[in-house]
Amino acid sequence: MVSSGCRVRRGLIALLTLLTVALLAPAPTPAAPRFDGQDTDLKRKRAYDVGVADFNRDGALDLFSTNHMFRDSLLSGDGAGGFEDAYESAGFAPNPTIPGIEDITLFPKITDPGLYFWMRGGGRRPNIRIATNRLSGVPGLEEPRVSGRIVVTFPKVKIRRQLNAEVEVVTKSKTRTVIKFELGQNARLVLRSNHIDLPFKTKIEEPMPLGSVFLGPRSVAPPEREFTIALGDRHGVAWADYNRDGGMDAFITSGGLSGNARLVPRLGKDELLLSGGDALSDAASGAGLRKGSCRGREAQTIDYNRDGMLDIFLGCRGGRPRLYRGHGDGTFTEIRGRLRAIGNTATANRWVDLNNDGDLELVHAGKFFVRVISINRNGRARVRQTLTGLNDDKNVEAITPGDFNNDGDLDLFVAAPSGNTLLINRGRGRLARLKPRRYGLPRRAAGASWVDYDNDSRLDLYASPDGLFRNVGGRFRAVGELRTKTRPRFTRANWFDADGDGRRDLLRLSERGHGLYPQIRLFRNQGSRRNHWLQLDLVGTKGNQQAIGARVEARVGRRTLTQWVGQNEGSRYGQGHYRLYFGLGSAKRARRVTVHWPEGGRSQLGTVAADRLRTVTRP
Repeated sequence: MVSSGCRVRRGLIALLTLLTVALLAPAPTPAAPRFDGQDTDLKRKRAYDVGVADFNRDGALDLFSTNHMFRDSLLSGDGAGGFEDAYESAGFAPNPTIPGIEDITLFPKITDPGLYFWMRGGGRRPNIRIATNRLSGVPGLEEPRVSGRIVVTFPKVKIRRQLNAEVEVVTKSKTRTVIKFELGQNARLVLRSNHIDLPFKTKIEEPMPLGSVFLGPRSVAPPEREFTIALGDRHGVAWADYNRDGGMDAFITSGGLSGNARLVPRLGKDELLLSGGDALSDAASGAGLRKGSCRGREAQTIDYNRDGMLDIFLGCRGGRPRLYRGHGDGTFTEIRGRLRAIGNTATANRWVDLNNDGDLELVHAGKFFVRVISINRNGRARVRQTLTGLNDDKNVEAITPGDFNNDGDLDLFVAAPSGNTLLINRGRGRLARLKPRRYGLPRRAAGASWVDYDNDSRLDLYASPDGLFRNVGGRFRAVGELRTKTRPRFTRANWFDADGDGRRDLLRLSERGHGLYPQIRLFRNQGSRRNHWLQLDLVGTKGNQQAIGARVEARVGRRTLTQWVGQNEGSRYGQGHYRLYFGLGSAKRARRVTVHWPEGGRSQLGTVAADRLRTVTRP
């Protein structure tokens, strides 16, 4: 007969054996990531930046691109993976009365009798082209001749081709040139200019009927006999509700004519597109946005003084940034003379909350350094920390924030072609520099983004050209997915859920040189669905609808996951991706979800079920 003590001992031995086997057994191998790449309608001959936003506030994320003086893009998403062109219908085009005129990589089809006027780009020096076709067939034109004039601001103009055309170039000043022309039958005129992004006026003289004048590659009739064309030089786009009407507006910063904007300070301008009615309309005039000589780059929306009104930060290449205090009605006041501590040598800027106090700090990176700068409520800048001896490349391509070690505060990965830097937050916003190789991360990158691509509740890293690096518990391992065959000059990486399946997809722009023929692709995440997820859209106060600066904590198992509104932004110079993404692993719910609002106060959501997108509105 077996005693009860023996049975207990045997049970303990069996339990210990099972525990030992479980502990010594290798961890289950995670499913290999798999992404299917496809082209998008963003693909064009030129591209500068791409980004994600919900411009129409329908809950489905949309895509946008900027491209200097060339045609930009705006695609409306349906939330299920489909996108359609909304560039003109939403009012995003810079010349709404002459649709298509900015598509300067295309030629018109010269078929009907009349005058053709278009611009051509693609090389270093764009040009203006005018041609006539069978003028004798134009109704009401007694003689087969047409005359007009073009007033060009600032650029030097040269006649590159002249066939059956009489041209007179009159230089009125250093910044203004008048070109008078008279064209005969089947004439050709090519004017080369070093800038065609500034507005220029054109007039077609009578008796040439406007119905026989064709503008741009679509051969559109001019709205009047005298019309103005402004291609612009778009760089960064910041999407937010600036006038508190519930719509999504867009602040667009433009370049500075290669440093010559100071010669024509009244003509160079940024754009403020407000969402009144069904389409955006430019309201920059009288908004208080002084362009001056700023060679605009980053356009970022913040609330630096926490007054509940959105402000605008503008990065200027080779110059000190600009800061505009918002009044909540679409007007702004520039904060001058208080930003000297920022300097003018950085090439990348990112606003983050490093110490979880609700105030945003500016991370300012350039050749050899990264600075952390705070701006008080009066707009005065102060350097809090400077780290030197970093990358030796002036072109820092990404400052990507994320809490990769799940300790509750933001860490930073600074990507540069000459050398990456991992900055770990040691608490209270103090950053410590660590070598990326120590954690298994790449030494160099043309772009980078934190992303939990497999929803296991650990942030992984995507770095171009080496692809994905999986977080395996404080260290990273290259998984070989999303690698590129060649090293690009720069990469823009935007991770978002394109089709609503909970797995984040990658919108990637890889530019291989000189801006020509970039590769813009959308990579659908086809990995395992065994892990659960939660996505949050926050709706803040009337003056800060996007809840910029908010922080969310979610308890998942023994971990507390923390995300900040804006940390998932992948656009290099723009802003608009405000959604938060939590990978929950095997957990079917998140416990104790807490929202810390930027103006103060918090909301306790309690337990939230997994596998859904939830909108949280500030009480």
